[in-house]
Amino acid sequence: MTATLARQTAFPGFCPVTEAVEKLATEGGIEERGAIYTKREVVDFILDLAG
Repeated sequence: MTATLARQTAFPGFCPVTEAVEKLATEGGIEERGAIYTKREVVDFILDLAG
């Protein structure tokens, strides 16, 4: 049994996800990107629990 691979033509600039990621990367601030800062002690505690 042989498998054939179907190819789909790419359309640059057509994907809304790619456009949204590019916009967030170039124009987005901390709030838009969802950056979260955790205290070092909390991170150490979680890592200790994870083993």
